[in-house]
Amino acid sequence: MGVYTKALEDYSRAVELKPGLRMAHNGMGVSYSKLGEYDRAIACFTNTIEIDPGFRESYLNRGTAYGRIGMYEKAMEDFEKAIEIDPGCANAYYRRAAICMVTKDNAGAEGCCAKILEIEGRVDKRRLEKLCRFFAGENGRETD
Repeated sequence: MGVYTKALEDYSRAVELKPGLRMAHNGMGVSYSKLGEYDRAIACFTNTIEIDPGFRESYLNRGTAYGRIGMYEKAMEDFEKAIEIDPGCANAYYRRAAICMVTKDNAGAEGCCAKILEIEGRVDKRRLEKLCRFFAGENGRETD
């Protein structure tokens, strides 16, 4: 995990030099997520959203962190915001589908999979399964 600790140092320095640098705050959040420090990651993604409310990736990232710690309702709100910004964002639908599956909302999962199918022409079952395991708190990493 040394690479993420080093990245945090670099991003922190960038934020010191230019506090409004959206990508530095987002990068810090990603690094904290990779280190399993989801509360800190959420704070960084929130800073990014305050700097640029139209930056879809921060909603995806914050929603993923919320989902990992079991805050599914907040995660779903962030994924919905990402979809509002970019209706063709399959990543948001994959994440929504996974949380629906984890929370046993089969109809919701089915609706999300229909949107993924519409956007991508297929649903990557392996990717969806990995996200389900991630959001269920099992060891593992999220997927792109």
